[in-house]
Amino acid sequence: MDPWEKKKWLVVLALVFVCVGGSIWQERKALPEGPETQAVVQQEKATKEKPPRITIYISGAVQEPGLYQVPPGIRFQEALAEAGGVTEEADLTRVNLARKCKDGCQINVPFLKKKAQKAGTAPSNREAVPSAGAGNGPGQGAARRINLNQAGVEELTELPGIGPALARRIVEYRKTQPFRKAEDLQQVSGIGPAKFQKLREWVEV
Repeated sequence: MDPWEKKKWLVVLALVFVCVGGSIWQERKALPEGPETQAVVQQEKATKEKPPRITIYISGAVQEPGLYQVPPGIRFQEALAEAGGVTEEADLTRVNLARKCKDGCQINVPFLKKKAQKAGTAPSNREAVPSAGAGNGPGQGAARRINLNQAGVEELTELPGIGPALARRIVEYRKTQPFRKAEDLQQVSGIGPAKFQKLREWVEV
């Protein structure tokens, strides 16, 4: 066989190998992915579809202080809704509600400052805490005390400074340990000595 004929056959064989190799590669590519590959693909897809979240800390005069996962860039006003909103003692004039949240930031809602007031004059920036028999407490009539072990969430919200979230915490607390005296109310998260002093004339056990 002359050299030219030999080269021609070598080129033909090379083309055959290329065609066969390409067919095999296409077939392997078309085969269904294994369970492990599918799991990785699904995990990557879920990661891409899941919206990003950041962690912030909300404290102060809010219904449910603590750590929260929120979308990045939301305003402080939207973030406070995650904590159940603010309490009646919140001073929102000292919070920039238009500020945007960043990861690791803290939103602290200050409490209203106590101001000296004349006898019988209520502060202009919040409701006055009524005294027994004043006609402004639960029932809007003669002084009526609310039983901490029997009142429902709706009835508890009639108490000064008690919102729905705090009323639910009171109900949850008494499920594990009934109130033996009015002072036990201070064991509920969110009710300190100052708040209890405003409530003690309106509650009983």
